[in-house]
Amino acid sequence: GATLDPAPGAWQDITGAFLRAPDPDGHETRLLIDLPQDSRVTLALVETRWFDAAPEAESRLAARLQSDEVVPLAGFTARTHPVEDVAAQAGAPAVFASHVALDDLSLDGWVLAGTGGRATPGAPEVMLRAGTRRLGLAANCPAAPMPGLRLDCGFAADVLPLLTEAEFETGLPAQISCHLRPAGADGPDQPNFDQSGPDPSDLAPAFAGVPVPAASAWLHPERAGDKADRQEALLFDWPADPGRDPYRRLLARGMARTVTAPGGLDAAIARLEAEKGRRVSLHLHALPPLLEGAQSAAQAEEIRERLTARLRYFVHLGGTLLWTVHDLPDLDGADAARPPFNQPDRPAPPFTKTLHALGHDIAALARVVHVHGQALVAPLVALWPVPAERIVVAPHPSYIGHYPDYVTRAEARARLDLPRDVPVFLLFGRVGPDKPIERALAAFAALRRETPEAHLLVVGMSVRADHKGMLRRRFGALPNVHVTETQVSDPALQWYHKAADWSLNPYERATTPGAMICAMSFGLPAIAPRLGMLPDLVRPGETGLLYDPEAPDGLEQALIAATRTEPQATAEMGARARERVARQSWSALGHTLETALAARWPSRRISLPFEDRTRGAVLLGRPFPPERPAATAVIVLNYGDGEDAARLIGSLRAQTVQDFDIYLVDNASPEMSAGDLAVRFGDVHVLRLNENLGYAGGNNAALRLIADLPYAYLWILNPDITAPPEALACHLQAAEAHPDHAIFGPVLRRSADERRVASAGSRLSFEGGLSTGNLYAGELLEVLPDAPYEADFLTGAALFLRRAILDEIGLIPERYFLYFEETDWLVGAARKGHPSLVVPQVRLTHHKRSEAGDLPATYYFYYYLRNSLLFEARMGPGDSALVAA
Repeated sequence: GATLDPAPGAWQDITGAFLRAPDPDGHETRLLIDLPQDSRVTLALVETRWFDAAPEAESRLAARLQSDEVVPLAGFTARTHPVEDVAAQAGAPAVFASHVALDDLSLDGWVLAGTGGRATPGAPEVMLRAGTRRLGLAANCPAAPMPGLRLDCGFAADVLPLLTEAEFETGLPAQISCHLRPAGADGPDQPNFDQSGPDPSDLAPAFAGVPVPAASAWLHPERAGDKADRQEALLFDWPADPGRDPYRRLLARGMARTVTAPGGLDAAIARLEAEKGRRVSLHLHALPPLLEGAQSAAQAEEIRERLTARLRYFVHLGGTLLWTVHDLPDLDGADAARPPFNQPDRPAPPFTKTLHALGHDIAALARVVHVHGQALVAPLVALWPVPAERIVVAPHPSYIGHYPDYVTRAEARARLDLPRDVPVFLLFGRVGPDKPIERALAAFAALRRETPEAHLLVVGMSVRADHKGMLRRRFGALPNVHVTETQVSDPALQWYHKAADWSLNPYERATTPGAMICAMSFGLPAIAPRLGMLPDLVRPGETGLLYDPEAPDGLEQALIAATRTEPQATAEMGARARERVARQSWSALGHTLETALAARWPSRRISLPFEDRTRGAVLLGRPFPPERPAATAVIVLNYGDGEDAARLIGSLRAQTVQDFDIYLVDNASPEMSAGDLAVRFGDVHVLRLNENLGYAGGNNAALRLIADLPYAYLWILNPDITAPPEALACHLQAAEAHPDHAIFGPVLRRSADERRVASAGSRLSFEGGLSTGNLYAGELLEVLPDAPYEADFLTGAALFLRRAILDEIGLIPERYFLYFEETDWLVGAARKGHPSLVVPQVRLTHHKRSEAGDLPATYYFYYYLRNSLLFEARMGPGDSALVAA
């Protein structure tokens, strides 16, 4: 209950809302007021409104109503009103319960309210207010106040236009308030702006309010960064590079839209101060060098504070910080700790607490944090709290074509004075805490007990500059161990790599294996631990050998296995190792980082008309509309982390026919933010929906978006599909060969066994009840007909259509949400004279993520059974029962 103010003359507004199960005796509400003795009360207005709810049979709410007579939706509340406000309050609609939320710039809510003196009860009419601007809309869409309850008193709107108008007039408002439309005012059939209606003071008191996001720059993409986008971006490397790092040089060449400049943080700030609005980024490659010069913990802390202040100023000026985390520092040592001279392999970095704090500062300021493998994300986040939406995973490219690579194995061994036909291992690169040398030498010594003719080349230096010469003095005299402790010139690297049979990579912590990638670029198979991102590159028996880093003799056994491998097999693994790293190019890495940096500029917010109402969405990625639309629009519907969609788009990039535009529709994936989509899929058109609209609604969103573009063909694909290079070309050939058909589909193969059919068209029967099935399911591909053939319908996972057919068959029915929507669509098209044609020459692989655990069983069965009944009622011959699925 509610507590009343018993003061004389106090007016109370008592509201409440509850649910009860229907009863045969009718509805009755009793309001009991417990007053002090001898007190009196005047009831100015008593109004009761009933909202009948019919919960679904399986809902928790229905079960609760069976045990509890009344379920509170909003408890009774009492508000005291000044006398002068009572008249206005009494004339306004009574609000019993409400809810409102703002997700990005899409507002939704619901309100249970009285009629407010209206002659005809109906859906409440809501007025959104931002500053002096108002947006009116009817609360007549479904809402779910609690599980199992569905009320037709919801409202939703894209508030971008409202906020834009308000900001232009008086500045961005602090909040959006929700009011009921005054009694007697005309309500809108569609959402519209009320720019000349009653003064805001005439509105009923607000029943809810939500704060407005502070990121006002997103509201005006057409006004933000136009000048900057026409200029080349500037990227300053930091800390300074003495010119020996090939990574930076090759990356600079791969960033086609960016000019790389020297000078670091200070030069970047100077450029921003000189050129307001210039797109300037700072690329940080390493943390420890930033503290160089500190002789004490106090000096290191002073450097950190100064650098952090400068970085904040850089970001304040509009700069963007990109941090590539090549290696995670070992922060287990104490401040200013220095290792004993006889343990150079385990140096503790100086000032570790300060270094850790500096990492926290930079993680908070970096717009993009780049790592070279997914396996590095977890240890990175464990060390520094980097938001997931700021992390970009992009592989380390190969060094193929950068270093000279023309000498033969025989020439290299002759130059290094090595025997021609003995196993030779190469340990290349800097050695230190991430890649200690002692374990490698112990394993090599154990190997020589079985294979005494083996040799080991150690080419590199210690990470500790004050240990120069230590490797040669300690290990150079060991049998068959050859130490080259110097900075090897680029032309000389080939002699060591060509002389070796295997690269030895004794990493002990997750890191970016740059030296191993270099060796693989020369065609050496790798020996590495099963650690971090190394298994992504080293496939046992294919590109090298992996060992258990926890096993005491793991590395030793890997060396023995390598010496027992036939020379021809070793050479073949080396060739595959080179092929493996050749997939990663510097231009691809440059494009990914440029896209990630550009994603900080505003995207474009739009509204799309749907069957029930207008919905908001965000356009990301490539500019829309395209300047020259291709022949085919490829629509990919994503819901989830984007892994499947990225794999599919990768296969599309390999198509023999590249005359297509890709539209990725994201169905409000909870795993991915708009920033994630912009970074990961920046080279395609991305349509981010504000809510999950299901298969039909999601695909229709793209079809509505491109309705006015002159595409000849549409290719609708589920994200868990991959397409061979000839897929689009075969579809186009089939369309040309069968001008009387407009709807085409492929053969879908099982991902677990690509020799067998998952679906080659689908059949439909209403005999004895609804029955559907996939043609040739489980059969070998060899049994398929050679010529195209008609099917009752096709699976919606892959559809190829002539664009013009939509004018006749319409869009995908949106009443289903999931399952049977494409069945309804294509069966309806067939009845209009447009049957589905299966093209056996097009064979796609279906990975069937929905059957691999991504969808809960109850979710699947609910929609499948519900929609099969709905489909049969719509498309079947008459009364029948569901007998098969």
